[in-house]
Amino acid sequence: MDNSLLFIMVFGVCCVASYFLFFSREALVHRVIRKTPQKKISEVKEGENVRIKGKVVYLGRTMLAPLSKRKCVYYHVTVKDSSSRKEVFKNHINLDEEYTEDVVVFDGEYYAVINTNNVASNITKDENFYSGFWNITSPELKAFLKKHGERETDYVGWSLDLYAREGILEEGETLTVAGKATWRKTSDFDFKIPGLKVLYINPLNEDRVYLSDDPYV
Repeated sequence: MDNSLLFIMVFGVCCVASYFLFFSREALVHRVIRKTPQKKISEVKEGENVRIKGKVVYLGRTMLAPLSKRKCVYYHVTVKDSSSRKEVFKNHINLDEEYTEDVVVFDGEYYAVINTNNVASNITKDENFYSGFWNITSPELKAFLKKHGERETDYVGWSLDLYAREGILEEGETLTVAGKATWRKTSDFDFKIPGLKVLYINPLNEDRVYLSDDPYV
């Protein structure tokens, strides 16, 4: 093999590896979480930046994920089509949607409510959906596409090769959260929380709250 070609191949592999190790969504979220000191909820002091772990509990509003119809408090859905950019009659779909309701975790002793107005998350996408020539688009995926002004066929009526992924936070799932902590009265919230006080997790340094369901973070 020509040395220049070998160099290009090695360089390309290194660039891809570097992206996933340092610049991907997962890498960025996990890097911030790991740098944040971890404590039990009971040990957290007012106003400190902290990382906590707990199991998701349903105490407030919940919803159904758009593709799988699973009950949850958070979902992240991506939909892409695999058609070539040279195929001028194809749609080029690249949808990315996140939505949250009331995210609350319990560590066996205390509860924490998560401010989800501005989050950076890495939630495992454990449901995959496909459509194309041999796969009929599900009613749920059709509805999701329609919501975003997209269609499951191209301009001549052929089915698009679509690949959809969905990740959720559901009850009992372990969640790791990094943010700035404050203690609040449980009566401050519209939903019922056992006890008199609850930890409230706000964005780190006026940035974002970081979430991951990876058990190794």
